[in-house]
Amino acid sequence: MADVLTQRELDDYRGRADRFIAALNEEYYLHYAGLKDSLDLEPIYDEFAELTSLEQANRIGAAVDGDRRIRELWRFACQGYLGNLTRQHEERSAEIEAGLKATVDGEEIPYRMIRPTIANEPDRDKRQRLEYARNALTDQSAVLFAGFIVTAFCYFAAALVFPDDLEGRTDLDDYFAQEKAKVIGALLAANTLAFGLRPAAMGWASWSYIEWWGWILLAMLYVAGIAAILTKRRNVAIACLAVLVTIDLLDPVESILVLN
Repeated sequence: MADVLTQRELDDYRGRADRFIAALNEEYYLHYAGLKDSLDLEPIYDEFAELTSLEQANRIGAAVDGDRRIRELWRFACQGYLGNLTRQHEERSAEIEAGLKATVDGEEIPYRMIRPTIANEPDRDKRQRLEYARNALTDQSAVLFAGFIVTAFCYFAAALVFPDDLEGRTDLDDYFAQEKAKVIGALLAANTLAFGLRPAAMGWASWSYIEWWGWILLAMLYVAGIAAILTKRRNVAIACLAVLVTIDLLDPVESILVLN
């Protein structure tokens, strides 16, 4: 169980939290006002690292006793912890948004200036063209459709796990041998599509988020999957499936270990 913070420690945390919020607000203002090209959250989170750790959030949570101020402090600590985990994504999102530009009637307009331009444009038709250009810059239809395809592969695999004519069968060995290639192939295709589209959905930097053991598990997934598809020996196929299930179960375990 986490150590409970004393009242003095809570007061010190509250004072540091005020300075942390002030630093973040200043950084957001400088960037979104156009006074800074980049949104640099990492140095701020590093300076106030003790405020956003999971251990600190747990300690404040243990101090909650019905006092609304402590409960709000706990909420702040939890939000800070989550913000620390996603700071690189937020910086990348701001970088992409700041670099987006649309060309309307031969005029190049930064993405963040399109709304003010629309508000000050008297021509209704041009306002419509500006709005269309703005929506086109953030269109994620292709990524959403790809997500639908990934889901469809998984659904297809799940639909083939058991036969429709289950009644009257004494065993499923023949059905397993007949359909295993389709099921495993669909799952491998879903994984291939999901990983292949990471840059489109999260940027090229998303590859750097995968740890070395993640690449090893991914390689094992494909090796075991392909082996299960090609083998005609039932015991080998089952062993390969066991490896696939183990890899799948390791994903949430890895998330828990990394968070802690």
